[in-house]
Amino acid sequence: MSLLLLPQGEVNGPGFGQPVDLGDRQGEMLRLTLTINRISVGDHLDVAIWGSADGKDWGTRPIAILPHKYYCGSYRYHLDLTHQPDIRFLRVQYQILSDSPGAMRHLHPVAWITLEADVERPQLVAHA
Repeated sequence: MSLLLLPQGEVNGPGFGQPVDLGDRQGEMLRLTLTINRISVGDHLDVAIWGSADGKDWGTRPIAILPHKYYCGSYRYHLDLTHQPDIRFLRVQYQILSDSPGAMRHLHPVAWITLEADVERPQLVAHA
């Protein structure tokens, strides 16, 4: 069963998703899937993943930063929490940036991320 970190919906600017309890997935290798349905030409989506042991203290740096995304599609990443077994909660920070200052935006990305436990040892996401 997948855990939804960011529900499908309009993403219009910077923000945070709701904290998600990892439950029995705590301390495991997780697969992240980012899906972008729409995005304006010249815009890109930045996504960071934050971790917390208690759902209140999120620290000062995200545990992972995903590469900038300029195009629609589905992108997969892996997040290794095996060395951070105290992380019980995750939340997403997102931001839309434009490479063309002052450009009119007609469409914004609709994006969501799902999380599921992964049994393999794939290539890891770059950690912040």
